[in-house]
Amino acid sequence: MILAQQPSPERFRQVYGVCQHQSIGAAVVFGLLSGCDAAGLENAIGLAASLTPLPGLHKYNWQQRPLVAFKDYNAPATEAGVRGVLLHREGVIGPRDVLGGEHGFWRMAGSDRCDTSLLMDGLGDEWRLRHASFKRYPVCRWMHTALAAFELLLTQQRLSPDRIARIQVIGSRTLVRQFADTQVLSETDAQFSVPLALACLAYGLPRQGWSDAAARQNMTLLAFARRVELVVDDELDRLMAVQRRPVNRVRVDVDGQWLNAPAVDYPPGCEQNPMAEAEIVRKCRDNLSRRLGENESDRLIDALLELERQPDAGALLAPLFAG
Repeated sequence: MILAQQPSPERFRQVYGVCQHQSIGAAVVFGLLSGCDAAGLENAIGLAASLTPLPGLHKYNWQQRPLVAFKDYNAPATEAGVRGVLLHREGVIGPRDVLGGEHGFWRMAGSDRCDTSLLMDGLGDEWRLRHASFKRYPVCRWMHTALAAFELLLTQQRLSPDRIARIQVIGSRTLVRQFADTQVLSETDAQFSVPLALACLAYGLPRQGWSDAAARQNMTLLAFARRVELVVDDELDRLMAVQRRPVNRVRVDVDGQWLNAPAVDYPPGCEQNPMAEAEIVRKCRDNLSRRLGENESDRLIDALLELERQPDAGALLAPLFAG
């Protein structure tokens, strides 16, 4: 759906949203799990579409800190889908044929065009979930090629932070304009700060703690972050502007000598640069350690790896929301 209703560049400059289609997906999944028939599913989808968050990302405030806490609004979109099904089950009537026509969902979501053929292309045969990506680092994905390159250099050269005098991260104008902040005031700010993320990597901080107040206020990390400079490269800027490929290069001044980090062209965790399952499981275990003990985490991970065989996913996840 998101491919079918991609706006023109002119409209994109006016209206920007990324989560709107997810309300429809959530309604379809929850509706089918709830036993909706075709007519019921159409009604639930209509209600979900009507409750979808506005495509308001151009109002995301990059110019001031702290940043807006919500960005892509994925959770409210999913909530809209679930609520649409619940309202249908209570007899509430929604719009019919909400995806079609000149005033269909694509128009509601702010687009100026829709290729409806893509809505049916590969339906039931091609599953987009197979193209989903994982994140190696707990920050915005646009930073990940820089972090991966720096991490490789740290490992190859066995670098300690005290040997690093300066770091240059070379990338797009977007990166330089929006990701160079060292005055990290909130958890959200931390997820968009290249300097702080590099500092956390250099000092081996556990990744589940990169956004914590302890990291944001750590004088040693902040001093290291101030050694980081972000620089625009025209070629990398074109890659970002035309292909939306956030490719970055990294140079590090070590003992007075500039070293080039290995080039990383794709963020770790995508199809072109996949993460091993063991690394994904380890990341999950590290994140769960903030809420669960080791034995509980292991049981949950084992069950998640066989999620399709679990009789009740809600009961499985309940320990995460206890207390």
